[in-house]
Amino acid sequence: GTDVLDSTVYVDGWKLGLGYDRGIRYSADVFGRVSYEKVDAQIADANGWGLQAGVRDAFNENFGGGASLKYTDIESSTNTSVEL
Repeated sequence: GTDVLDSTVYVDGWKLGLGYDRGIRYSADVFGRVSYEKVDAQIADANGWGLQAGVRDAFNENFGGGASLKYTDIESSTNTSVEL
């Protein structure tokens, strides 16, 4: 749980999705994902959809990185974020 103002709030969730990767060179690819997302909390339960698109690169055998843009629409709340 998470302590907020001397109280504990429990939040649980999961997502189920499908994605597609497309190589753009030998060590890099672009990807897209769509997901169904479910959040269960003590005060409310919610569900919705997520979309994500990004690029990944393997700089060498042991190190890689990427960036993506993610959009979620869960019940009446939307969120757009950048993941690095």
